[in-house]
Amino acid sequence: MKHAKIINPTGLTNGEMGPLKSANYSNNDENEMSAKDVALLTRYLIRSYPAILQVSAQPRANFLISKGNVKSLANLNKMLPGGKYTVPGVTINGLKTGTSDKAGTCFVSTGQYRHHQIITVVLHANGNNADNRFVQTQRLYQMLKNDYRLQQIKLPEDVANPKIDNGAVKTLATNPQRLGIWSDRKLRSYTVSQDFNDRLTDRSQNLRAPIKKGQKIGHLRLTSAQLKTVSNEPLTYPLYSNQTVERGSFFARLFQ
Repeated sequence: MKHAKIINPTGLTNGEMGPLKSANYSNNDENEMSAKDVALLTRYLIRSYPAILQVSAQPRANFLISKGNVKSLANLNKMLPGGKYTVPGVTINGLKTGTSDKAGTCFVSTGQYRHHQIITVVLHANGNNADNRFVQTQRLYQMLKNDYRLQQIKLPEDVANPKIDNGAVKTLATNPQRLGIWSDRKLRSYTVSQDFNDRLTDRSQNLRAPIKKGQKIGHLRLTSAQLKTVSNEPLTYPLYSNQTVERGSFFARLFQ
């Protein structure tokens, strides 16, 4: 997010903040972000605070205003399960509606499709239909379902089973063994590389025993000129050990 303009965390104009407004901005100044910026912020939010989706997925919530005074509010997201604009095969679990004079009606959705978390952003969805932001979001999910396919990429042997030093065995079985990507065309040219945790490697950047099964050992990076990501960076996947490798005996390490 290199070009976002953040005035305050509420989304109100600076003047609407009243006594909390900033003296560095005019009353009409407000937050400005592109759809790409919003998607990046959303990705950071749900990765860093995944519990927020448990809140945003609720169709209704009760708020305690004062003792004996509880206010019940309905979720404005009409794409939640059971809502008017649900998409078959997609489970919407968030995230945020918004409206302002400059931005129009907006909606950032998060949803599960084929066990993958999807983020969509619709800004300035104007028109005669007050729910146009949900209609346009529906179209984005239909585009995903109709035009994009989940491609499975098998990892090269040296990436799937990297060398491990000082272990009872010479290589380590890892997970995943395949990478899944969404694309509207078959990925034909790509590079898969590993980035191990420094504390688990030696000076040669090889993994070093002992390592436990299920332990996170680093990341995989998928790079291709055919791929476009919202951050313009390679796709990254967490990398785990699929077996326990104890430190080898003196003679086992001697003849490695």
